[in-house]
Amino acid sequence: MVGKKGWLRIAEAFLAIVLILGFLIAIYSSSINKPKKSEEIYNTEKIILDEISFSDNLRDAVLSGKTDVIESYVAQRLAASSFNFSIKICEVDDICGLNFYKKEFYAKDRIIGSNLTYYEPKKIKIFMWID
Repeated sequence: MVGKKGWLRIAEAFLAIVLILGFLIAIYSSSINKPKKSEEIYNTEKIILDEISFSDNLRDAVLSGKTDVIESYVAQRLAASSFNFSIKICEVDDICGLNFYKKEFYAKDRIIGSNLTYYEPKKIKIFMWID
């Protein structure tokens, strides 16, 4: 009979250690930094603006103010994502803003200087948000 009490205490101690370790692992796993949605949006904006600045056709569209060409490109590029967007093309000195704002907006801009035949720098600004 005496030996059975000893095993019971060992089992209780083991169970207590397992519960404490389980609790600590749960807290640790919830505190691990996961990529934030804002970082994903900023990276997406940067990639899109890089592609626009490297493409001759898209650069020409920005310099001539054809927002519909740029918007269709960005819409095609963001078709698989849940992001909403708006594009604004304005002069370099202007503050490119929107007429409306949501709770969380993410904006990035790029200056497109010229192409081989035309020099009149423009600023393209992309606004992204999640509904």
